[in-house]
Amino acid sequence: MAEPQLIVIDGQQYDVSDISERCKGLLAAAQNGQQGISLMSAALDMARAGLDQTLADAKKLLPEPFSPAEAQEEFEEVAPTDAH
Repeated sequence: MAEPQLIVIDGQQYDVSDISERCKGLLAAAQNGQQGISLMSAALDMARAGLDQTLADAKKLLPEPFSPAEAQEEFEEVAPTDAH
């Protein structure tokens, strides 16, 4: 007699021949979904790394930070006028 083909789900062993076709289909869908999530997670990690590098490159190109003291030197203060 042939050895039963077993699968393990949540630490429990099941004989594949005892599992309905519907259940096998749902298990396959769950497995495919998990693989898809893993693939998307890897793609997001790669996108995040690219975004981080893009931001780092942009920061290198920024001018010196704005200083309010410099702004007061560059602009004359205008006194408000009474429009009445």
